[in-house]
Amino acid sequence: YPEDLKPLAAPNGDGTASCFQVLIAGWEVINAYGELIDPQIQRALLEKQAHFKAGGDDEAMEVDEVFLKAMEHGFPPMAGQGMGIDRIVSLLTGQDNLRDVVLFPTMKPEHQAVKVVTKKEPVITEKVVVEVSPTPSMEPGVTREEAWVLVKDKCDWALQRHLVHVAASMEALAVHLGHEAQKDTWYITGLLHDIDWNDTINNPEDHCGPETMNYLKSKGVSEEICTAIQAHHQDAHPQPIDTDLKKALLAVDELSGFAVAVALLRPTKMEGMSPKSMVKKIKDKRFAAAVDRQHMKFCEDYFDLPVSEFLQILIPAWEKIASDWELKI
Repeated sequence: YPEDLKPLAAPNGDGTASCFQVLIAGWEVINAYGELIDPQIQRALLEKQAHFKAGGDDEAMEVDEVFLKAMEHGFPPMAGQGMGIDRIVSLLTGQDNLRDVVLFPTMKPEHQAVKVVTKKEPVITEKVVVEVSPTPSMEPGVTREEAWVLVKDKCDWALQRHLVHVAASMEALAVHLGHEAQKDTWYITGLLHDIDWNDTINNPEDHCGPETMNYLKSKGVSEEICTAIQAHHQDAHPQPIDTDLKKALLAVDELSGFAVAVALLRPTKMEGMSPKSMVKKIKDKRFAAAVDRQHMKFCEDYFDLPVSEFLQILIPAWEKIASDWELKI
């Protein structure tokens, strides 16, 4: 492993760290390494980690002055290991999901106050404002073929590839969430969500702005789709994320783009891609560093689905379209 990824392991002097793992059936059950015992090297590594943490890396470490002080008094040569007992139990019991064997899993609040934006008068119940809006029309306003004409007119090939992967993700998620009757609307939302990217790349504040919305509406695209597209650029156009359509687009956008980046480096491209391999790449902050890792966790926030389970829904959809987009070449 690169020594930067193992800040507590002894460096080998060649940029790697002294460590090993024990794997059973592809599962890591033991992580072990020779301990770093040089306080000067340890301080430099922890200060580097603290710099990463200040830059937004929530998995990076802080500088531990108590630990460093103890190390300065002298550490003997040593090594250590950590065994994942929950993984051992999963293997022995044939469970694919660690959550099924964790004795005290993390729980989410059972009840939460919900506020849904509407034009109707609010109903006050126990000091919680519950507002109900009419069910919006989910007709897309254009066909898939008509949406593709717009995409091919305004987007280069690389952008088209991203759009079709997001569209496939949206369709798969629509079916999974029980919105199969609206899967055309979900597909077209994904297909058109970045249609102005090439035009606004130097002016990101204009991305999904009024000019783009007017353009889409002039082509017949529904208000529901336009609103969802604009909502996915929250930095410039903040608004309530109050429909499954909006939540889905935010949840699949970064993951779909990241998947293409991963596939392009694999010999088999999309074929045989696994959720586990994707999750490992997500944890590697140096790979596709520009991709927002927090955005790839929206599936947990909006649908209570861990990234690994969310990927089980999306990967088959990506594999179906891979041959059409040269990801198997």
